[in-house]
Amino acid sequence: MKKFLLLAVLGVVFVPSASVFAQEQAPSGSVDPVARCEAMVETSKERYDANQTRNADNASRISATIEKLEAFITKANELGADTSVLSSDMQTLSTYMNELEADYQAVQDNLSVMMQSDCETMTAEEYRSQVTNAKSLFEALRANVTAIRDLRTTIKTHIDEILSTIKE
Repeated sequence: MKKFLLLAVLGVVFVPSASVFAQEQAPSGSVDPVARCEAMVETSKERYDANQTRNADNASRISATIEKLEAFITKANELGADTSVLSSDMQTLSTYMNELEADYQAVQDNLSVMMQSDCETMTAEEYRSQVTNAKSLFEALRANVTAIRDLRTTIKTHIDEILSTIKE
């Protein structure tokens, strides 16, 4: 449940569904390894397609938000407000977004590899390795989302400060 809640919170920013990453290892012999592998491959295909759509939607939304923020900075400058800190935040946000895109692409590449797995020849160790790799990529993605969330809070604070300066 904890993983689901975390994913529900992170799902708005390029985060793929975690069922691919949170697969629990079944005890040896209790589940057919080929069936488990085939389920992983099928899930990877579904997630890959869903993530491509989600990524395009989120990239569009975030680009629009950045454009609005740039327009706000321009307008605030015209009104005589100091926007240097907010401009710096924008640069940092752009950097974080580029890192997030790179991490997202790594996750998609990993899903692509997982989709091409040959379940008849894959060993249990190879399967565990792919799942472990997916989990580590997801952790990197989560770290970037957390950094962006923290920066968004900072940006909101700076916007409030600029607005209060303009009102005075």
